[in-house]
Order: sequence, then structure tokens, then C-alpha cells
Amino acid sequence: MKIRLSIVSLAAAAMLGMFPMLASANTAQEIATAAEHAGYAAKANDIQHVKLHLHHVMNCLVGPHGTGFYAPAGDPCKGMGNGIENDDGHYSQAARKDLQNVERTVAAGLNTQSYKTAVEAAKMAKSTLVDAKDEK
Repeated sequence: MKIRLSIVSLAAAAMLGMFPMLASANTAQEIATAAEHAGYAAKANDIQHVKLHLHHVMNCLVGPHGTGFYAPAGDPCKGMGNGIENDDGHYSQAARKDLQNVERTVAAGLNTQSYKTAVEAAKMAKSTLVDAKDEK
């Protein structure tokens, strides 16, 4: 009876969000989506579209409540979790460092007026995101 009650209590706590590690976040899907949008940014024909997709990458990284989230750009990771940074508890220190580097790279791409620099940032972000996914 005690064990059954504990299992029921744990399940209830998970549903209430008391244990984030039991949440239904799909970090691998968030990373894949961010990498996909970094690829779109790298192939965009103008700075506006590069930045639109870099915003998508940033939004996937930080989640809807994170610093740097830009709602007007849209959130391709909506419903997948709370942002890669917030859902990455299962990743190695090396992968976490890579994800922090991606955020800095994307921010640099968003803050430049140079098409070439923004595209390079997008390419670096995509490469690092693919590597981070594999380092889990």
C-alpha cells in the first residue's frame, strides 16, 4: 500500500511539474529544430531572413521565458519544452558548453549588419548544434 501510494504521489507530482526531470520536454527535438533553422539562416538570401531564422534558433535555445526570446519572430520549438537551456539536464558538460557557445554565436549574428557575418554565425551554430546533439 505504501509503495502504491508513493507511485501515485510521484505521478501526481510529475503532472504538477514538481519534478522538471520528469517533464515531457523533448530536448533532442528542440536541438534538431534549432539546427534546422540555423541551416535556413545559412541559406537565406538577405540579412532579414538570416536574422529571422537566427531568432528562431535563439528562441529554441532560451525558451519563451528566457533572456533573448523574441516572440514576434515566432517559436518553432513551441510545445517541445522550455528551451534547450532549460531542458538540457541530461547533457554532458561539453554539450552544455557547446550550447552556450551557440547562444553567443547566434547573438553575434543577430547584432551584426553584415550579411556575410550573420551567415557565418548561422553556419557555426548549425554545426555546433549537430555536434551537441551527438554529445548527449
